[in-house]
Amino acid sequence: MNSKILISIVIVAAIGVAAAGYQISSTNNLFTLTDSQTQDSSQDSSSTASSAESGTGTSSGTGTSSGSGQGSADVKVSTSQAKTLAGKVNQQPDTYLGTPVLKSMWGTKVYVVPVIADGSDSNFEKGQVIGEIYIDAITGKNLKGAGGG
Repeated sequence: MNSKILISIVIVAAIGVAAAGYQISSTNNLFTLTDSQTQDSSQDSSSTASSAESGTGTSSGTGTSSGSGQGSADVKVSTSQAKTLAGKVNQQPDTYLGTPVLKSMWGTKVYVVPVIADGSDSNFEKGQVIGEIYIDAITGKNLKGAGGG
């Protein structure tokens, strides 16, 4: 009798672990920005257009670079260029791109460009970050991304 109860408890626990794992993998908004970080698409495009972008440097023949590179001397792609490149590969409908953030990933500098819902799709709230696109800050190459709903 005790062994049947013990087996039942183990089965119920296994089902609970499986359900929790499924819930974690299917959650759309695990990486949602706080309200102070999200922007309306019209605000985002106007502020980008009106602000001067830095991040391009000058290269010498030895492979070193100088200039303002958003904290890294080897960055050759500006934030506005990263956003433009990400826009060319964004295939998520009813979205706009947020402001790229320069981060170190996989041993290199990478712009993380948030993909943000514009509110047209009823599955996502307006301003909700539903994915991101990674752009190599040195080569401008699309390094794919994450999410997308």
